[in-house]
Amino acid sequence: MRCPKYQSGYNVKNGFVIGVQRYKCKECGNSFSLDYSQVVDRDLKVIGFHSIAKLLNVSLVPVINWVKKYGG
Repeated sequence: MRCPKYQSGYNVKNGFVIGVQRYKCKECGNSFSLDYSQVVDRDLKVIGFHSIAKLLNVSLVPVINWVKKYGG
């Protein structure tokens, strides 16, 4: 995971916003969330929800919400 602003890999956890983990870049001070929908490869989306959740080590609910939100 890299800072979207300066691409630094030196990040620490920085609380939650609406149930989503926030991170803070220790080099530039930028706060950001990891958007799994941008990380997940499109080919991965053709497998089942349970498999995706297991691969990403998240619960099933966020996977279903991503599909609803992004029209999977």
